[in-house]
Amino acid sequence: MWKRLRKSEFCLKSAIFFCFLFSSTESLRMYPPAMVLLKVCTMPFQLPTPSGGTYEVEVGTSVAIPVYGIHQDPQYFPDPEHYDPERFSEENKKIRHRHSYLPFGEGPRMCLGKNSIIILRSHALFSEESTKQ
Repeated sequence: MWKRLRKSEFCLKSAIFFCFLFSSTESLRMYPPAMVLLKVCTMPFQLPTPSGGTYEVEVGTSVAIPVYGIHQDPQYFPDPEHYDPERFSEENKKIRHRHSYLPFGEGPRMCLGKNSIIILRSHALFSEESTKQ
């Protein structure tokens, strides 16, 4: 399919793809697949409390990470109820904490389907475009 495209058509397809990618990323921020991630602590650590103290989390303690709460926190996403795909531009990603966007979790035990979903999402976009021709 790509061999048949002229350079201008390829640029247009790329622009459409990146617009789609940004908008679907913002959709996953507003409506994450999992509202809460459940983890088990594997190393003891000190968790700061709002009052300025600390709370020690021991090994084996269950920890709930409120993904929806983080995605709706104005500290990380100003005006969180507003749909704004520009939140995921390269400039805005540099400003934000890297773990403030967790639709698939993070680290070695993140969702195994993340890459498959991204590939399927782009395939669906280009499949739809190719059927229109």
